[in-house]
Amino acid sequence: MRVAIFYDRKGWAWWNKSHEIKKHLSPDIQMDIISVDEKFDPYVYDLFLLFDGYLIEQLPYLPRNRVIVGCSNARLIADAIRITDQYNCLALYANNAPVLDAHRYRENLYCCQNGVDSALFHVPKDRTDAFIACWVGNTKNIANKGLDLIQESCRSTANPLIALDVYACEHDSSVLWTHEQIRDHIYYNSAFYVCA
Repeated sequence: MRVAIFYDRKGWAWWNKSHEIKKHLSPDIQMDIISVDEKFDPYVYDLFLLFDGYLIEQLPYLPRNRVIVGCSNARLIADAIRITDQYNCLALYANNAPVLDAHRYRENLYCCQNGVDSALFHVPKDRTDAFIACWVGNTKNIANKGLDLIQESCRSTANPLIALDVYACEHDSSVLWTHEQIRDHIYYNSAFYVCA
């Protein structure tokens, strides 16, 4: 089986997820990691994995009956379902069990939760005692990552916040942090991660 999986920006979440998936695939599955801007032959693939439904309009030449659409945000599941149905896509996956439970009536909806590389991301030996929050994300993401809410909450409770907005990487790839840098400078210097 040959699968094409798409990412939007090198070094960002979908690029990283693609490479992690590829590392753990069965040997009988060949997976190509393709930029949404890259030219390729769609007829050599058995399946296409899109991490978000809006990509389907950027890739209009994909055979829809071989497309699996992803949804990483519970607020956007209705749009993902609409896209999956409108384009007659093969399947839809969500990354959380409550979404799956709420839509059990759908035969082609699956749960595929995000994983964590526990060899890379783990509790440090010397943890900070300070009650410092952290956040890492892309403020321009379609799902609205909520940094403004997090900043306001931290300000109103006088909690320090360490934040890394990877949106800056879109125009300046020299500021793209490695996973090790994010772990060492953000996660290890905070007590907890905030997700809005």
